[in-house]
Amino acid sequence: MDIRPIGPDAAIGEYDRPAEYRVRIWTRPAAEGYSWMVDEWDVRDAPNVVAAIDWAEAEAAGRPIEVFVKWSEHATPRHGGLETVPRMTRVYGAPGDDNPTTETILFTRYSRVQAGPAQPPSGTESTPGGSVGP
Repeated sequence: MDIRPIGPDAAIGEYDRPAEYRVRIWTRPAAEGYSWMVDEWDVRDAPNVVAAIDWAEAEAAGRPIEVFVKWSEHATPRHGGLETVPRMTRVYGAPGDDNPTTETILFTRYSRVQAGPAQPPSGTESTPGGSVGP
């Protein structure tokens, strides 16, 4: 670790809104050879990082945790314009596994649509080789 004093002219920029944090709580696999599981939480309106860490420690009940501060910055993509890019930096903790490989599985809700036989577009008739226009 390299620690150096700095002068009062070194400005620190701050957002005018409260910081947001991402918390990861790791759970050990049930059996050898299986992967660790991780639950992720977004923590908003915490008065400071210590409050976010305290919540994470209490929720984890002894399991490994990671706490990240979230922010966004603006970038200029190759096609021009300006886009907002989300960023995170770990400020506390470590992954549960010493040699982690992460696989993200995203579950989404969807509604089932009753599928029926395909219908040709309006104004066409169906033939064995495809559709023929009017």
